[in-house]
Amino acid sequence: MCPGALFEAKKFLLLALRNMNVRHDRFRLLSEASDMDSMKHAGRSNDQ
Repeated sequence: MCPGALFEAKKFLLLALRNMNVRHDRFRLLSEASDMDSMKHAGRSNDQ
C-alpha cells in the first residue's frame, strides 16, 4: 500500500469513529430526555 492510501484509510476511520461517538452522544441525550419525561409524568400522576 502506498502511504497516501494509508493516510486516507486512517482519515476515514477517524471520521467514522467521530460519527459513531456523535451518534452515541445524541442517543444518550435522547434517552436521558425520555427518562426526564417519564419522571415528570410519574410526578404528575402522584400529585393527582
